[in-house]
Amino acid sequence: MFTEKRVRIGFPRALLYHKYAPLWTHFFRSIGCQIVTSPNTNRAILDQGVRYSIDENCLAVKVFLGHVAYLIGKVDYIFIPRIRALQAGEMLCVKLFALADIVRNTFEDAPLLECSVDVDRGEDEISAFIQMGQYFNINYSKIQQAYDEALREQAKHKQDRLDRQLMTIRDDKTDQCRVLVVAHPYVTYDALLGKTVVQILEGLGAQVIYADVVDEATARHLSPMLSTDCYWTYNKELLGGIQFYR
Repeated sequence: MFTEKRVRIGFPRALLYHKYAPLWTHFFRSIGCQIVTSPNTNRAILDQGVRYSIDENCLAVKVFLGHVAYLIGKVDYIFIPRIRALQAGEMLCVKLFALADIVRNTFEDAPLLECSVDVDRGEDEISAFIQMGQYFNINYSKIQQAYDEALREQAKHKQDRLDRQLMTIRDDKTDQCRVLVVAHPYVTYDALLGKTVVQILEGLGAQVIYADVVDEATARHLSPMLSTDCYWTYNKELLGGIQFYR
């Protein structure tokens, strides 16, 4: 258990932070850590990320590296999960399970806190969180409680967003044009990337609907109507979201 100084865990405000922030934040706070999140993406953060990146890195990774650069020297650890497979026979984009390696080879002084989720290799999410809690000498029951509470926070956050979006659609009695934005959360909700697109659409009078705001089980059930061989987990969810809101 922590006795004096609280361990500071840094979250780069990029990539999967935009999907799992409630889960991660609640878990680490519950085991006694202090959370430090990098600011919204701005031009300076993007320029830093570009400076540290190779040309072949996608824009989302360049943004991520800019956020990592911001956090170095401000925290005890920078949390970078290695997530390869959440469902058997499926995968996430290679950038999401190579991030820690990319950061380690880019910044010599980056203090990383890692965990690995790969169900194809028997590494599930709960095991990853237990290992992280034990790294900080937290007892098993407290880790389990923190994880269970964090799961509920994540589920509540997702359900609240879905309820609000469906209510907006149901209650709208105007002939306002609706535009479905289909993009990964790390693009859609990034202050410099997707939010500017949303602001433009809303400025033109459109009602913006988000394809990622959807019940995941429903989305996975519907996604084969658009593609039967997509094996990218988050892409399947977006495809199901398209079909749901169609």
